[in-house]
Amino acid sequence: MSRSKVRTIGFALLLGACLSGCATTKQDEKLSANVRGAIDRHADLGPPGTIQVQARNGVVYLSGLVNSGLSAENAVSVAHAVPGVTQVVSNVSVDR
Repeated sequence: MSRSKVRTIGFALLLGACLSGCATTKQDEKLSANVRGAIDRHADLGPPGTIQVQARNGVVYLSGLVNSGLSAENAVSVAHAVPGVTQVVSNVSVDR
């Protein structure tokens, strides 16, 4: 496994741990679930669960590894299209 891949995975895990430690509201949980569902319906973004989703106050945080830059951009577009999303912060990396 390359160093950059290890760093990316480590960063994704750290981000997930930090965000999971934040207090979330029912709205945040619902928004996370809605975005996760929308992303999981797009086969080009990998199998369900490939991209992790966390929401806080309308801001959606994405992390994970995808096969191409286009897939990373698509994930952001899909997340933006979900009602209630005000901003998307992407930490999605391309697996090379």
